Amino acid sequence: MIENTEKTETIIKIDARVTGFSNDQTRLISLCYPETGEIIIQKIELFTTLPVRADQQANTIVVTDSPNLIQNWQLKFDAREHLEEVIRIYQASYRAELVEFETSLERYNPMNILQVRKVDKNGFQQEFDSSSLNNGHIAALISIWATHKISVAHAVTSRETVKEEYIDKTMLPFSI
Repeated sequence: MIENTEKTETIIKIDARVTGFSNDQTRLISLCYPETGEIIIQKIELFTTLPVRADQQANTIVVTDSPNLIQNWQLKFDAREHLEEVIRIYQASYRAELVEFETSLERYNPMNILQVRKVDKNGFQQEFDSSSLNNGHIAALISIWATHKISVAHAVTSRETVKEEYIDKTMLPFSI
């Protein structure tokens, strides 16, 4: 269970809008914690192509597979270019328990439709059960992908110092 105990922690809203994987257009809203990389897939909203309201633009990232339809998006998902990376990031985040789905949205958890096709020297080769894949699964995947990108950018640009108690001194000094 993801908990936000720090009051100063920034929360970014991820607005994922997907049209290209099934007939029903889908819009999922998630909460992203950049400091930790945690995400809560929170609710489904009415699909719209309009931009985010002006008062919410500062803390909202719109991620979509349909940049030609959606106004004022920030992150574009192209399945040919990004799908393998998105699946890898999803699995790593899910195993690290950084992903939480509200109970009513558990049906969009990609783990339910990802299948191992084969294992070879390059590792697991996976594919979706295409009969079950829908826009909600892709919206969840790209929300987690966006959270990862936000978290990495935050780690690179933040000026946070590492607390002394987080340093493992058993390996210091390390010599070869």
